[in-house]
Amino acid sequence: MTLRTTALLALAAATLIVVSGCSASGTPYTVATVGQSKVAACASIETAMISVFSDLSGRVSELQTDPQAAVAALTHASKLLHKETKKITNADVRAVADTADASMTAYTNYIKKASKHPEKLDPTEFASAALKMQTDLSSVDTFCK
Repeated sequence: MTLRTTALLALAAATLIVVSGCSASGTPYTVATVGQSKVAACASIETAMISVFSDLSGRVSELQTDPQAAVAALTHASKLLHKETKKITNADVRAVADTADASMTAYTNYIKKASKHPEKLDPTEFASAALKMQTDLSSVDTFCK
């Protein structure tokens, strides 16, 4: 394994560990489908985020050694977050969730690209994408408290 591939995997795994704590404060609520309250919308997105990141954090050691597994796991997580975000009907929560969804998608796309061409990995660009994703995911948690 090349140094760049190893670095990519280490950075991806570190990001997964950091992001996995973003939604640890989720509280179960009943989710309304029409006229969704902030509480219900927050419960919906937080439940989705907890599910997504629990799966990722439970697979960190695998993801550190298998670039394809890391890409597949991030892609799955990103698609699930996107799907759940689209279910939110509360406009305020939806706006925050859409931003987090977009950041997760951008980060996942960056990881996909970097896994195919690790020699083109730009540590500054990687750190920026990871930080934006972490910040935007944390914003959902902060907004919903």
